Amino acid sequence: MLIWIIYFWLIAILVVFSAVGRIYLFFTSEAVKGFDLIESFISVTAIIGLYGFAYQTPVLNPMFWKIIWVLLTVTWLWSFFAVKNIELVDKVGLTKASAIVA
Repeated sequence: MLIWIIYFWLIAILVVFSAVGRIYLFFTSEAVKGFDLIESFISVTAIIGLYGFAYQTPVLNPMFWKIIWVLLTVTWLWSFFAVKNIELVDKVGLTKASAIVA
């Protein structure tokens, strides 16, 4: 399970810094919208579930994590078709935009 613990900490750091950056940008520029903050909130919540998995410690109800997984998947798919991503494809092309978004 050590690999999952390492994975958890790497992803947790990335998600938390991303969420903090989005909050900062939300208040200082128009680059981040409310949807981005919702996506960040769901991602941070999902990290708690990853913690429970990595450390083999049940956190909340399994049905809660199924709902979070569905919400996270929906927000990821929704963000692929966001206006800013469509504009990115128009600017740099599909191949480069796919790499940037991924």
